Amino acid sequence: MRLIALRRKNISSIVLRKWPGLELAARAVGAALVRGLPQDAAVYGFMESAFGRSGPDALAEILGKGDTSDALILRSLLLTPGSKMLAALEPALEAARCTPAEAKVLADHLAAACRTTWAVLPIVPPSASATSGGSGSHRLLLPLEPDDVRAFVRGLRPERTPPAEITTLLDARFSREEAVSLKVLLRHCRLEWTPSRLAFLVTLLGRMPDICPSSPRRDPSLPDDSPLVANSAACSPDAGLPVASVGASLHDDGSSLSRQSGSTGNLSLLEWAVRFLDDAGPLVLPRPTLTRRYRELTVQLARAQQFDQNLAASSYEIMMAQGMRGPHLHAGSLQEELAFLDQTCRAVLGMPAAFLDAPLEAHMGTYDDAEALMAALTGLDAPDPDRRETLKVGEVGEWGEKK
Repeated sequence: MRLIALRRKNISSIVLRKWPGLELAARAVGAALVRGLPQDAAVYGFMESAFGRSGPDALAEILGKGDTSDALILRSLLLTPGSKMLAALEPALEAARCTPAEAKVLADHLAAACRTTWAVLPIVPPSASATSGGSGSHRLLLPLEPDDVRAFVRGLRPERTPPAEITTLLDARFSREEAVSLKVLLRHCRLEWTPSRLAFLVTLLGRMPDICPSSPRRDPSLPDDSPLVANSAACSPDAGLPVASVGASLHDDGSSLSRQSGSTGNLSLLEWAVRFLDDAGPLVLPRPTLTRRYRELTVQLARAQQFDQNLAASSYEIMMAQGMRGPHLHAGSLQEELAFLDQTCRAVLGMPAAFLDAPLEAHMGTYDDAEALMAALTGLDAPDPDRRETLKVGEVGEWGEKK
């Protein structure tokens, strides 16, 4: 049996030599399995909630139960690649650019070559009895079946490398660390690449800021009643990005990505854009699709704000007794999504999102002289009882207030 296994391994190695990139990816993934798979606090949290105990000893005991459901679930959790490993393997997987057939060859080669790995746990309880893997970590030996290795490789998604147009643009526009994070996001999204989706993302990535701002500031180009600035939505004059993200990715410790860095702002914007393209379908017409989404969000935001106002003036119990049923909408999340849509519109269409629903033309009548025409264009001839007093030049501040 060992001779047969070695022969299969040698045959697989010969096949890999035909594709240098594939051989590089196989070496990188194999080295990662030899070093061990970093785990996070979610492993202990899962064990505590599912089995009522945690720690390396309890983990080893559960894994020792063979093919029980608990052991299989835990093995699947331990063999799921985390975000740090995905980022570390991304350069090798990008260089390989595997097709589905090549990804199968890669998985078969590693299944024949790898028999064990380590689960590297971040916490060492006082009662730990196994071998310590260094300060603050604990190494637990995991025997591997061929199907385990194939499942691990499928989790890496080697055949889902983003198109070369996008990866080249990411390398040129962003730092190495940020470009790798964006590539990992695109590799593990569920988009099927079509020409319209590719053109949309290339335009967005090519025009989005290198570093998205993290401090909330109001955009002076938007009207006061715009949903993008209602309730102090966090927009920037230059980028319009919110501080918080919608559906932020997770670090290895299970927590949301930090929302204070420019890298996180770009990652959150790209996450929103990927979800938007997935909802829009294979054929994406930028302006009609963005306009439809803008109208949906503004209507939902108005309903959520109205419900919040009613709730502030009453109580949930009274409203339920009166038969009022509020929408399951969160005004803050909708404002964040509108801010992402605004940033996308600025990059893809070259205008703020508030202009999407504005009329493109209006009949203003006919005029005989230039003064009447200028008065009509500036709106000075329109009677408005609520109009503010006319201010002379020099009496208006930066935000339109009277000095």
